[in-house]
Amino acid sequence: MTTTDLAKLPTSRPALFDLVVDLIGGDELVHAIEATKEGGTVLAIADGATPPLRQLAQRRDVRLLEPLVEPDGEGVGRLLELVRAGSLRVPVAATSRLEAGADAYRRQERGGLRGKLVLTHALG
Repeated sequence: MTTTDLAKLPTSRPALFDLVVDLIGGDELVHAIEATKEGGTVLAIADGATPPLRQLAQRRDVRLLEPLVEPDGEGVGRLLELVRAGSLRVPVAATSRLEAGADAYRRQERGGLRGKLVLTHALG
C-alpha cells in the first residue's frame, strides 16, 4: 500500500488513479476525488463525505464509497498468519517511488505485467 499526500501532486496533472483509499478525510477527500480517473473509485474510510463532495465526485464520474470500517485485530492477525504461511500472496511485478507514478501507470497501460505495480512513498 502506498501513502500519498495528494495535495502535493501538481494541480495541472491528469487524474492518475483508478482507486484511492482515503484514510485521512476532511479536505484530503477533495484531493482524493481530483486524483481519481473518470470511472474510478474513492473509498472514504476516515469519515463520511459531505453533499458538496458527493456532487464533486458525481461531476467527475468518480464513484465515492463510504464503507463502514471497524477495528478488527483478530481478523488482521488471521491475515498475517496466512501471509506468513504463504497462503495469501499478492504478486508484485515492480515497485516504484511515488514520484515515478506516471511512468508506472504508463507501464501498466502497456500490459503484459504479471502482478501489481506498487508505488512507495517515504513518510516524514
